[in-house]
Amino acid sequence: MYTDITMQIGRGQFEPVNTADDSNMKLDYFRYKDSIAEDIQHADLVISHAGIVVIDIILSLSYCRISHVLCGLELSN
Repeated sequence: MYTDITMQIGRGQFEPVNTADDSNMKLDYFRYKDSIAEDIQHADLVISHAGIVVIDIILSLSYCRISHVLCGLELSN
């Protein structure tokens, strides 16, 4: 179970609020950083829209294990 969530939210007006029933859930967000490489390096899971910058960072981390890459696929049972 994940207990810390960090997300990039962009320039919009939306600001996330932690609505989890679990008080141990930590929610952080940022709008922009010069580099998100350190965030990705320390992450157990990265969910991305598969932009070239994020893919490039993930592939450059030679010790990073990529389990599944899903780009534009619709999954069904």
